[in-house]
Amino acid sequence: FGWLEHVELLFSVIYVLDVLAHLTITSFANYWVNPSHRFDLVSSLLLFAFSVVAYCVNMGEYSAFKRYLNILRMVRLVLLLENIPTFTLMYRCIKHILIVSGNAVTLLLMLLFAFASVGVMAFGGKLYQGNPELVGSDFLDEEIPWTALNFNDPILAIVTLFGSIVCNFSTQHADAIGRISPFYAIGPIYCTCFLTVVCYIGFNIFNAKLIDNFIALK
Repeated sequence: FGWLEHVELLFSVIYVLDVLAHLTITSFANYWVNPSHRFDLVSSLLLFAFSVVAYCVNMGEYSAFKRYLNILRMVRLVLLLENIPTFTLMYRCIKHILIVSGNAVTLLLMLLFAFASVGVMAFGGKLYQGNPELVGSDFLDEEIPWTALNFNDPILAIVTLFGSIVCNFSTQHADAIGRISPFYAIGPIYCTCFLTVVCYIGFNIFNAKLIDNFIALK
């Protein structure tokens, strides 16, 4: 892949020339006022400097930074899409839809945090590997570390509930919560209520809000 280094250096030079071309028709003060121009200048200089150094010497273990700098190249390409009318319209629609849908997003976050708080208070510190009440459950499957998803703190609880959304109902957590609760039905009821309220009701309200806002913008 030695030819990739030549390509990277070529694009880095093109980025720098693009910045210099802008500076030939405007002052640096006017150029620096625009946030996108600031990003172009900083990213172009970083990419050019790293490409030159990587082209001249062996970076060794520091060559891993190249993959992070490539993210800057991707961001620059995305920013260039703003000059295409179709993408500009799509970007404006998404931006305005997200702004006016703030209430629906807040509702979803509040519901998620409410269920996470209940989970921490009721099940925190009980879903662990050595709990005898969980012996024989799928939650202690050795191949899949379900115990990493627990309710020991609010952040872990939110991650656990988000995983339940992805799985569309985590039978492992429903069973485990039922085993550690005074009544086994608490586990399935808690997980079912979460999916019903947050996903089927809250998320559909969010979708309806998005559709209404998109039609209004269109």
